Amino acid sequence: MVRETDNLLTTRAAELDAYRQDCHRRGEAGKRDWFDAEAEHKVWRGRALGWKRALEARLMVAKERNREARIQRNVERHPRDNQSARVSLCRLALAVHRHQVASKAEDISPEPHDEALWTALDQITVPYGELVATLRSLIDSGAWK
Repeated sequence: MVRETDNLLTTRAAELDAYRQDCHRRGEAGKRDWFDAEAEHKVWRGRALGWKRALEARLMVAKERNREARIQRNVERHPRDNQSARVSLCRLALAVHRHQVASKAEDISPEPHDEALWTALDQITVPYGELVATLRSLIDSGAWK
């Protein structure tokens, strides 16, 4: 509807310009007609612009509500809570631990990047109850399986 209003404003302005040219060709006799038409157009244009602003305001509110609903749906579908992050961290730590165990079992000499990864298990800590524990201690204690 905003686009339709813009089109209508443009069309009416073009029609008024054509009428102005016609009035100009009629000389003094067309002046009065032109001034009346211009005054009428200004009143109509003011109302049309008011209508357009109201439409734009409503459209903005509708878009904002739509955006908020979309955000809420994403939050409900993909919760970003500490528990889901903790589960992901546990899975990652266990994968690194299994990699280390498999490398040792197959007597593979670790590369520097392997050692850096394994060391992270001893350096990264997370809250565990009232304690703070390393990832490796949670794995070794059986808290993370």
